[in-house]
Parts: sequence; C-alpha cells; structure tokens
Amino acid sequence: MALAVSILAVSVAGALTAAPASAGLGAVLLLYKKGPVAIPNGSGAARLKFPMTAENTGAASAGVRIRHPRTQQLDISLKSPNGAVADLTRGDTRGENLGAHACPDGRDPAGVDFTRFSDNASEDIENGTAPYVGTFLPRQPLAPLGGALPEGRWTLIVRDTGGRAQGKLLCGLVQVPLSAG
Repeated sequence: MALAVSILAVSVAGALTAAPASAGLGAVLLLYKKGPVAIPNGSGAARLKFPMTAENTGAASAGVRIRHPRTQQLDISLKSPNGAVADLTRGDTRGENLGAHACPDGRDPAGVDFTRFSDNASEDIENGTAPYVGTFLPRQPLAPLGGALPEGRWTLIVRDTGGRAQGKLLCGLVQVPLSAG
C-alpha cells in the first residue's frame, strides 16, 4: 500500500513545513503523512501520497516508519509527480520494523525516528541494524526525481514480497529542497 500526500501550494493532505535550506536553495518542504496503511501480503502495495506544487527542486529524500516482523520482505520506492521512480530498498534489511516511536497526529513528525533515505547519506542500509533509525543511501539515486516543476503527487510505495507476515506503513515523509528562484 502507499501513503499519499499532496502539496497544493501551502495546503497538504498531511503536513507541510517550509524550513531554511542550504547553499542556493530557498527552503525545504517537509511532507508528512500518518497512516496506518496495511501492507498487503504478496501482491499490491501500501501507498502514502504527497501532492505538491513548487518551482525547481533539488534531490528529494524520504523517511518511513513501518511495523513489520520481516523487513527483508519489503521493497520500498519513491515516485515523483513526473512518474519517475527510485528504489529506496529492495529487501535489503533484516529483522523487525523500520524506524521507531509513535507517529503523531497533525502536521509535525517530531518524535518519530524514521528510516531515512538520501543521496547525501554515507551508509548502505544493509550495513545497519533493525530498526534502522538513521539516514541511508537509497538503492537508486533520488536526484533524478527532482528538477523543474515537480507539481503533483509524491508517493511512497511499500510492497511486501512475502506472503506470511502482516505489516503496516505507519507514517512517512518526503523532503523536497526548493530553489530560491
């Protein structure tokens, strides 16, 4: 299944926070959405959708909080509004759960320790340990998901490739750096 959050100017089906950004970027949009969304066993996917409107963007990053007893069964990807998809992980984890702590209601994901994926990370997720709190390199670069006019829906997609263990996509976030102009 997936969680979807849309950024429509400043309104979001989830949460939108603009924060200061570094060198040449105007702000970072933080899109947060709480589930839970059941992850179907063996077929289908859980989805969190994040709609948005913005100008030019940099490389996105993403975070998930998932409850699942066998994370090695999970394939996670991020889909941009232009339809480009990048794999975050494809069964590269072992053990229970991704991320830690409860997902809060509202617009602020404070208190959640996400399993994050960023092109700027230095560690591969397969070198981490459950619950994989921290920032890891995605299986495929996220930079191609950014670019000009990323209006539309960003989607975190979680597929369970196994058939026995039941899981839930509890919450997720997408961070999109925006250029200054």
